Amino acid sequence: MFGWINDCTEQLVITKFGIEKWHEIKEKAGCSVKDHGFVRHQYYPDSSTVNLVVAASDVLGIPVSGVLEAFGQFFMEFVRKNGYENLLRCQGSTLRLWLSNLNALHDHLQSSLPAGFVAPVFWCEDCDSVQGSILLHYFSKRGSLLCPLVVGVVKEVARFHFDFEIEMELLATQGEEESEFTTWRISTNDPKEQWRLTTKEGVDENMSEKIVSDEYEESPEQTTTPMTCPFTGMTFTTVGNGDLDKGIEDPESYKSIQGEGISWQKMQSVFPFHILVDSDFKIHQVGKRLPNLLHCKTKKLVGRKIGEVLDITRPVLGSEWNWPALHKLADQIFSIKPKQLTDTPKTRTTFVEEIKFKGSMLHISDDSIMFILSPDAKNVSELNSMGLTMSDLSLHSFQRDAIFLGEHISSEVKSAHELDRLSKRLKNEKDLSNTLLYNMLPRSVADELRSGLTVDPTHYDKVTLFFSDVVGFTSICDAIEPWEVIDMLNQLYSVMDYLAMRFNLYKVETIGDAYMCCSGLPIPDDMHAENIANFALAVSECVRHVKSPADGKPIRLRIGIHTGHCMAGVVGTLTPHYCLFGDMINTTARHESTGEAGKIQSSSILYGRLMHFSAHQTQQYKFTPRGLVPMKGKGELFTYWLDEGTDDNKEVNPVAIRKLYDEVGEVLGKKKWKKRRYFRRGSALGGASVAGSDGLTMFDSRSQKSASNKDAESVTDDVDDQDHDISSEVESNYSNVEEREKSLQELDDMINGDNDLSSPEESPEDAALGSADKLQCTIDSWKNVCWDVNLTREDLVENIHKLMMAILSKCFGDGIDYDPDIDFLDKQLYGFVHRISTLYRDENRFHNWRHACHVALGATFLIEKAQEVGEEDPWIQFIVAFSALIHDVKHFGVNNSQLQLEQHAVWQIYDNGSCQERYSMHCGLSIFIEEFPELSREFLQGCPMFLRLVSSAVLATDISSSEVQRKVKEKFEAVMADESDSSKSKCERTEAALEHILLLADVGHCSQKYDTFLRWNRAFYEECFVNYLNERGIDPRNGWYEGQIRFLEKYVMPLATRCESLMHLSCPLTTGVQSILGRWRLEGAEWTEQMIEELWRKKDSTEIICSDG
Repeated sequence: MFGWINDCTEQLVITKFGIEKWHEIKEKAGCSVKDHGFVRHQYYPDSSTVNLVVAASDVLGIPVSGVLEAFGQFFMEFVRKNGYENLLRCQGSTLRLWLSNLNALHDHLQSSLPAGFVAPVFWCEDCDSVQGSILLHYFSKRGSLLCPLVVGVVKEVARFHFDFEIEMELLATQGEEESEFTTWRISTNDPKEQWRLTTKEGVDENMSEKIVSDEYEESPEQTTTPMTCPFTGMTFTTVGNGDLDKGIEDPESYKSIQGEGISWQKMQSVFPFHILVDSDFKIHQVGKRLPNLLHCKTKKLVGRKIGEVLDITRPVLGSEWNWPALHKLADQIFSIKPKQLTDTPKTRTTFVEEIKFKGSMLHISDDSIMFILSPDAKNVSELNSMGLTMSDLSLHSFQRDAIFLGEHISSEVKSAHELDRLSKRLKNEKDLSNTLLYNMLPRSVADELRSGLTVDPTHYDKVTLFFSDVVGFTSICDAIEPWEVIDMLNQLYSVMDYLAMRFNLYKVETIGDAYMCCSGLPIPDDMHAENIANFALAVSECVRHVKSPADGKPIRLRIGIHTGHCMAGVVGTLTPHYCLFGDMINTTARHESTGEAGKIQSSSILYGRLMHFSAHQTQQYKFTPRGLVPMKGKGELFTYWLDEGTDDNKEVNPVAIRKLYDEVGEVLGKKKWKKRRYFRRGSALGGASVAGSDGLTMFDSRSQKSASNKDAESVTDDVDDQDHDISSEVESNYSNVEEREKSLQELDDMINGDNDLSSPEESPEDAALGSADKLQCTIDSWKNVCWDVNLTREDLVENIHKLMMAILSKCFGDGIDYDPDIDFLDKQLYGFVHRISTLYRDENRFHNWRHACHVALGATFLIEKAQEVGEEDPWIQFIVAFSALIHDVKHFGVNNSQLQLEQHAVWQIYDNGSCQERYSMHCGLSIFIEEFPELSREFLQGCPMFLRLVSSAVLATDISSSEVQRKVKEKFEAVMADESDSSKSKCERTEAALEHILLLADVGHCSQKYDTFLRWNRAFYEECFVNYLNERGIDPRNGWYEGQIRFLEKYVMPLATRCESLMHLSCPLTTGVQSILGRWRLEGAEWTEQMIEELWRKKDSTEIICSDG
């Protein structure tokens, strides 16, 4: 659902119950979106909305149906306040007319919402069984889930717009007892209000007259009728005698045209897309433009049943055209979709989007009706995609104006969406900027600087300082790698920062291993000495959580504390710093440097302040005198060791310290430490890491220094131009996207299909995977890697999103040195997966979304098996899943040689082979970078080799190209022969492994269960068979059985063997191929013969013949 719904839910709860209840509901629903953070035009999973509603029901103690009904009532108020009140008021003069126009309103709003918005369908009819009542029918792709919401909306419309109360009786529920939609009977108990409900003739004419007479009786001044017309001077007598104005012509003087009908030739021109049918739904007449749009001749349409040519997609009529039902829907706008005519020749070089019509029904006679249609194009782009121009539209309609307006609205909406996204991003950036600024400077000082004011230095009389450094820090640095030093300090300072906030201290700065903080400034605090002493004792204990990477032992600190007075102010303009000045800073540093490991050295002044001038009535600390200590520039100073807090000290007594130690340990356990991966040793797949410079230098040394400061497009342009097997050509194409932008845009407009969400029926399988949550616990062998065939498109989107999000969390949990907004990236990733799913052509039986999900699951499984436990590289895992997801985007269902034969636009643009793979890669990466810039930017920063590895893996899937497969094999032989441990060798091994994993996953059904093999084998045969019937391929019946044997022996078996050798896979791939090959030799011939016979019988039915998109 779009963010409108979630935003309205939030407003409802806050308005009616308060923000505290909303916070409780969010926590119970697991919602991490900030208050007022829902983006209205952003798509959110249905499950998030359902979770909020269920949580609201539990928290508020209201049934779920009650929550939804209240939401429906509040939603109308919410919509009115957001600028739609005038539009809602003019919907209709009665409730029936208002509801009948609701579909048209949704169509209007659809132009201002992102792709993916699917509105429910409403339509009304008068109730014959109960006088004065109407029937409301409701259909939704979500079934009856939101029926209570509809009840709330309709009741609120009746109350607000028509000022009367209604009753809604549920008669049928969608999905129950074979009902195809939900139906309510709407009525009112007050007969005087029936005229507000419906305009049906004969509702109660006597009652209507009585209502009118009663109204006039209540207004005596209205009963006085003037005896003379104030304009003409005529009286009732004059009118009664027929003495009318002689200037009015006799109506008979007009020429009568009754009986003179419009000719059929003129009808074809006036209504170029109309269809005239009789009561048997036989077509008698069509508009002159309609046959061309359906790619057939007029004589092919006239005389046919309209059900063979067109389908009504809205309103919902059921499975068949129904004459009585159509007459009840005369006031509805019809959405009509053409069917593929099996006897219509195919166009070889032009692929247009699926055409849709919109129009109304006109009752001509008792046995004939006419559908006045027009192409459902909202802007010029949609009109062009249908192969039409403005001149093809009727001159007698407003559609031309509507398309021009739609083009303008489309531009405005796109700008509004971009502004919405940028506003949200700006707010996040401002919040991040404020957080960073307040971490660098005190809030009061930062606000003054931001306001342009000068911050004067301030003297503070009562300040206590804390200094510390790590014992043996230099020797630790000599024994470990630089990034391990950074990780150790990061963990140490996280502990100290947590405790500093706990004791209300101000962190001044850190220099190397030195940590400096204070109490008493910038906000004076009478307990400054006690705060620092408590902090020092807590740090001395809790620092044991931090282990040295050199020997694994807890690190130790030297700590010095002192109290006195100092000056504080801001210095510098380029990078302002809040600094402390005074002798006490130097004195505190000397106490730290002359201290001992694991001890806290206190000055005598601070000792006196804590022991003799403390605000506490009892002793809070235990000290041990150390004596005179020589200090540089200070002579000898008497100091004390601060040992521990006494039992009276509630903050740091022995019991409190132990609790604090456990608390810090728990915090550290929840925190995800950002491990640097610059030169990761011993990585899986040969030791190369795709996230850092070790793997990057061989391919793109220019990107390393500036990748974090570039946007996605500039990083793309920095891909190296050198010749590098398969991926060099595509990177050249991709880096020159601007040069081909015009032609590629025309290509996208030409073949960007609008896919249905339905999936082809498939045979059930017992061991299929129904949820991504079961990946680890259910799939224990390669043969079981398969999604449940009963999963819908949306189910697969949800599961693929979960699968990839689990990998993405690992990438940013163990792969970068900064904290991205994981919740935002989660939404972006879901949007990307959903967007990619809509680009797959479901008319393809094999190269479709379901197969892409199967490949993605198989590739993820294989990469996990290829990587050793503890050495998993989530970046490589995500690249594999991403490549599998996009590798067949917008695939045409035919091979590349067929596109070359047809001189297809894709072949002409990608004229150097592997055109479909290149086009899929281009579409997938373009959407990733242009439509989801935040998500792509994170990946291009965290993994500069992302584009190279994805392009290499996707292009390798062109198994029909012997040249491509030769290069893949040569690369394998080269990496197997190279035994060096250089960075180049590691990267080449990684790239070869990714290509082989995706290749094997693409034909994974050939080494899994035999049932899985047969299911996908049949799907591929059906795709080839459809192409043959459409004259776009050879007859697959010739040699299919033998061809599968050759494919398994010559391609799949060698590929599986190479994968096992290259990656030491812990799953038997070759054994699976051998098993399938053996059974196919025994049973394949008979199975193939039965399949061919069955499909040949169905060749003329819509079960087989599909549009080529």
